[in-house]
Parts: sequence; structure tokens; C-alpha cells
Amino acid sequence: MVKLSSALICALSSLVELNNDIFLDVGCHSGYYPTLFKNYFKKIIGFEPSTKCINILKKIDIDNFYYHQYFVGDENITVL
Repeated sequence: MVKLSSALICALSSLVELNNDIFLDVGCHSGYYPTLFKNYFKKIIGFEPSTKCINILKKIDIDNFYYHQYFVGDENITVL
């Protein structure tokens, strides 16, 4: 069982009252927030550049979670 901080519980409680269509998780790592927020958003879109993390994300079975193996930033550069 995951123990949630009081700040996170407060944030989750406030989500219930909103019309939440899309949650963007930039740097979604292993899918912690998509797992927590799956019932609060119609669609969750994650971005994660790490191949190791993508292999973990492939195992997550959440119908409204979609992920992409991309870096996200404010410049268009090639990363080696």
C-alpha cells in the first residue's frame, strides 16, 4: 500500500471538483502519477526518454494512459 502525504491527498481531493480532461506527465518515470490519477482524468499522456523506464511503463495496464519516448524541452536539439 502506498502512503500518501497530506499535500498529495489535498491535491487529489481538489481534482474531484474539476472537469479534468487531460493530465500531462513530463518525465513520467515509472508511472507513479498516472497510477494515482487514472480515475481523475479522461486521458493521461506521459513523456519519458529513458528506455529503462519505458520498459516499466509497458507493463502498466491503464486504459486512459498513453506514453511517448521523447525528451521534452524548450529547444529542438539532437541528444546523443
